[in-house]
Amino acid sequence: MRKKTVFWPALASIFLLASSAEASLERYVFEASSGAVLEIAARAFQPGEPVLISLRPSGDLIRVKIEFLNEVLILEPGGGGPTIGCLGIDLDARPGPHPIALMLTKKTGRHEESLREFEIHDRIFPETRLTVSPRYVQPPPENRERIRRERDLIAWIYGIHTSRWLGDGNFVLPHQGPNWANFGQRRILNDVLNSVHNGLDIRAPHGDLVRASNSGRIVMASDLYMSGKSVIIDHGLGIFSFYCHLSHLLVRRGQPIAKGEPIGRIGSTGRSTGPHLHWSFKVPGGRVDPEAMLELPFPQSIR
Repeated sequence: MRKKTVFWPALASIFLLASSAEASLERYVFEASSGAVLEIAARAFQPGEPVLISLRPSGDLIRVKIEFLNEVLILEPGGGGPTIGCLGIDLDARPGPHPIALMLTKKTGRHEESLREFEIHDRIFPETRLTVSPRYVQPPPENRERIRRERDLIAWIYGIHTSRWLGDGNFVLPHQGPNWANFGQRRILNDVLNSVHNGLDIRAPHGDLVRASNSGRIVMASDLYMSGKSVIIDHGLGIFSFYCHLSHLLVRRGQPIAKGEPIGRIGSTGRSTGPHLHWSFKVPGGRVDPEAMLELPFPQSIR
């Protein structure tokens, strides 16, 4: 594990090497003069990577504001659970140095501020050519309004922000089948550059069960034009998981779901070339690699 410690407000930085059970993660640790500790952990600081932020507050700290990649994250200690948040480095994020602004607020109203730079490293994504039904590359006019409505619906859902963590520990795979490792893939459909793949495709037989990758609440269970029969789970903190191309839906909108519970069955509905599961995530800041979400040390349930 690579670990970097930065002290407020002097802004001196020390590069440390350390060992941990999560040895594959890169970490930045910010230590305030008051004793508060803010840790930022990621598999790598690259496009498509989620970043887990956790706060160990001091007694008089009431608020931490973090600004990074045009996103603002507020951490407020209290409530009896862990103080965590998650931000994403979108798969289209520009490599290079990016500022991160931190501001601590104490009960007295006094602030401590720090402005640092994170280096986002370049990442090469794969490319593939696929042949699909022409109606999914150039949808018929009578379906374009439906596609627009469904796109707006998903955007609205992703705008929901449940302030507390609904998950229960680390994320797990929704199916144990092999995957194509195709997150971020540039897709040329019928010889036209059509999309960037924002998830992971898991190969599985038609009808196999798909399970929730973590606990949360079902916020969508619908049949969509492009994604086919689909489920979205809200895990809290602005984190959503998305499961597409299902043959059957086994859940309904509004119901709570536990990690590992069945939510649907493998299929090939919507824009699909065969039975498989499309699994993706949306977190504040952008689209992130599902395999990276599996490696972040999320806390146990706080319910």
